[in-house]
Amino acid sequence: MLESAMFTVPDDAQTISWSHRRTLSGTLYQPRIWNGTSEGNLQTNVHAPASWARVTFNISTWRGQTVALRFKTVFDGVAFDSIRVDNVIPEWENVGAPSAVPEIVSGPTGEFAEVNGTHFTLGALHHTD
Repeated sequence: MLESAMFTVPDDAQTISWSHRRTLSGTLYQPRIWNGTSEGNLQTNVHAPASWARVTFNISTWRGQTVALRFKTVFDGVAFDSIRVDNVIPEWENVGAPSAVPEIVSGPTGEFAEVNGTHFTLGALHHTD
């Protein structure tokens, strides 16, 4: 298992993301959040691809808590890089299971949310002039 140092999740955090790739064939791992007394899964199993790719998860459940990110390998041979916690779309809230988060990507006019197969609900958009 690989574990980060403890860090405090900002009060406005929406996502945690990182780049990953496999270093052996058939790599499978479980990303988890540890708060010092209990552990929560970000997703049960993640398959790391052959080339570097970014994954993003909802971290709003742990806002304000001091936690560590843990990677438990089911099949060894995975590399991680560029781990970050973000508030990507201010004023929108992630609602739903911790793993049910849209991918936030750059579009032609800025950031947008993309959902691929998992039901996800975004809170109301507040527009200010």
